[in-house]
Amino acid sequence: ISLDELLTKITAAGLEVEGVRKLASGSNLVVGQILEVNKIEGSDHLSLLSVDVKDEVLSIVCGAPNVRKNAKVIVAKNGAYLDAIDLTIKKSKIRGVESNGMCCSLTELGVDPNSLSKSQLSGIEILDDDAVVGDNDPLAYLGLDDTIIDIDITPDRGDLLSMWGLASDIAAILGKRATLDEVTPIKGEKSDLEVVIETTQCDVFSVRKVSGIEVKESPKWLKQILLSNNFKPINNIVDLGNYIMLVTGQPLHMYDYDKLTSNKFIIKDNIDDDVKMLDEKDYKIETGDICITNDNKVECLGGVIGSFTSMIDKDTKNLVIEAASFNGTSIRKTSRRLDLQSESAKRFIRGTDKYNTRLVLDFTINLLSKLTTVASVGEIVEVNNLDNKKAIELPVDNIEKLLGIKISEDKINEIFTNLGFKYTLEDNAYKVSVPTRRNDLTIKEDLIEEIIRIYGFDNIPYSLPVNANNIGGYSLHQSRRNKLKDYLISNGLNEVVTYNLTSKSNSSLFEVLLTDEVVSISNPLTED
Repeated sequence: ISLDELLTKITAAGLEVEGVRKLASGSNLVVGQILEVNKIEGSDHLSLLSVDVKDEVLSIVCGAPNVRKNAKVIVAKNGAYLDAIDLTIKKSKIRGVESNGMCCSLTELGVDPNSLSKSQLSGIEILDDDAVVGDNDPLAYLGLDDTIIDIDITPDRGDLLSMWGLASDIAAILGKRATLDEVTPIKGEKSDLEVVIETTQCDVFSVRKVSGIEVKESPKWLKQILLSNNFKPINNIVDLGNYIMLVTGQPLHMYDYDKLTSNKFIIKDNIDDDVKMLDEKDYKIETGDICITNDNKVECLGGVIGSFTSMIDKDTKNLVIEAASFNGTSIRKTSRRLDLQSESAKRFIRGTDKYNTRLVLDFTINLLSKLTTVASVGEIVEVNNLDNKKAIELPVDNIEKLLGIKISEDKINEIFTNLGFKYTLEDNAYKVSVPTRRNDLTIKEDLIEEIIRIYGFDNIPYSLPVNANNIGGYSLHQSRRNKLKDYLISNGLNEVVTYNLTSKSNSSLFEVLLTDEVVSISNPLTED
């Protein structure tokens, strides 16, 4: 499928495309290998490089501190255009020395600097040894030759903040069903960890202990994926946590087990304290903030940021991995008050799949064993307050009644299957169990909306409404409404237009609105 066709289809299905961009870009780029490095007289940082690009050896002046003999680099030859810095490369003289081309850093190629390490920011990009000299697609070696589609995720579709959720939705839009990663269940050894939840703002808290790991640099494939999603690679353990969040939508937190002073995790929301966090800044914790405590010390501000005391470092050997579900409203308030806008908070605010923490922890161990040695894995220790998710009943007649068109039973079954819905059809009514990640689907009208969204609004036949027209005058309804308005205004009343929604306290000001008649929404964005 072409990019233009994909954009058209997903936009028609309700996924708002904000923009399309390249991860990195530049014309006339090639893989080069540095043959010689010679310091330029009179300069403390400039070097003259002899760079082999297969068909010729170029003389290039470069000021990067990390140039070295035999390194393979990205070369912009004369005539290349780097749109990120609006620069056309041409033959020039620097300190009186002729330069034919440019060895590029990732920022010069348009990569988000927030996702780069200090060494990448200060120097040119060094490619792995498997890069072929003369290759005209050097960005492919870094996984930066791809196109990024930026999609604006609505507040109710937190499931789309994951590869699993987005892949499932786009597959259904294209008339297919996504095949998601297979996860091997891991029972694990008996664990000495304990969990106690002392707040109603945590539905589930799952942890497992992993021993005998090694913290080291992440493999190339993992760094490429993180880089393409604007995440800065740190090490294999931290990077794995971010990767799992990108794939599943479930944020993880990693604790260094040997830095904890107790095996018991207590989740509270009644702490007032100053705590040093991972960014080495002190934050004021207030009542209402969700805190994961260990031996009366705050080890994590749930869903927002971990504490400095139990952070992962190069000497970490034993881990505790956490997957939990926290109240999104609380996370939003804490995140805003402390000005901590993390990727984890973004997902909790929109809603995560709270029924999936065990699967995610198993998936994490499946991948962890490919990134490091693992001596032992403990069983999952979990406390939860989860109800069984009920099936939604959808009478077939309601579909045509609401949409105004008839969609065949086979087509509805296909849509449900491709969306990953489990269903039965008895007595002319569907009973549908939706994936637990779809927090936005709770009533039959939601299912009907999914049917028409995937079926395609463009496939609804056009028809003009049949109405009795009153040419040159008001309809009976309009006339009566205008007379009523005139009567009320002549009696000293003013017409006002109110907001559709208001706070409970404001609604109580109107005595005619009895308390049991007020309709409340279950997931308000704000209290107002």
